[in-house]
Amino acid sequence: MECRLRSRTIGLVCLIVLGSAQVHAQFQDAWGTGWNNPVSASIGSSIYWKTMTMPPKKGTSSSAQTPANSANAPAAQKARTVNFQPLKNSPTPRNIAATFKVDGVQRKELEQTFARFLEFFNTKVATGADRYNVASAAAFFMAGNYMVATGKEVPDARVEALRDALQANLLDHDKFQAMDARRRQELYETLVIYAMLSQAGFQEGEKKNDAKQMNNFRELARQNLNAVLGATPEQMVFTTTGLMFK
Repeated sequence: MECRLRSRTIGLVCLIVLGSAQVHAQFQDAWGTGWNNPVSASIGSSIYWKTMTMPPKKGTSSSAQTPANSANAPAAQKARTVNFQPLKNSPTPRNIAATFKVDGVQRKELEQTFARFLEFFNTKVATGADRYNVASAAAFFMAGNYMVATGKEVPDARVEALRDALQANLLDHDKFQAMDARRRQELYETLVIYAMLSQAGFQEGEKKNDAKQMNNFRELARQNLNAVLGATPEQMVFTTTGLMFK
């Protein structure tokens, strides 16, 4: 889960993020939880994520997708999946960078670094069926922000259990299944960018022994979790079957 991204601009990006007046601005999504900016408000309003983390109901399938040509599937039934085929030239890094109150040069730095976050995740972190998998991105977001906020490690096996629970529940979630590839990609990429932003910022502060920066990114991680799950890190319990709440 740990992402040691080495970027020449990460230090500057941390300064931009911490200096932006919009970092702590709060918006309300459809579920009544706060989020950092209008673009990523869609993370909370699209799906009630807290219910998606629970162990799936007995009998629910946890397979990544149902083959479209399955002999047992009705001919007119669209295959259910949590993956997507990515579209080129995604606007997500640019859209998220545009939510920060910075000048044009700094905004470009943010956009380029957010694009590097995605490249790093898609080539070094997510492999095989986890690549372009919304459940994998959501599990990464939840576990990564939890570790930054608390300083506690989450075993890989429990991150995988959370991914499996998310995957099974999203396969049965009609609203998610109705999302097209563009919307799934936006959701996936926003989850990854905000997870990696808190991790990279915290790690940069740790490297410099900068307690203030570390605390600021811990707070960002806490905000991320509260926005999506409506819970504090202290309420989260990673189990062998998913994520539970105290």
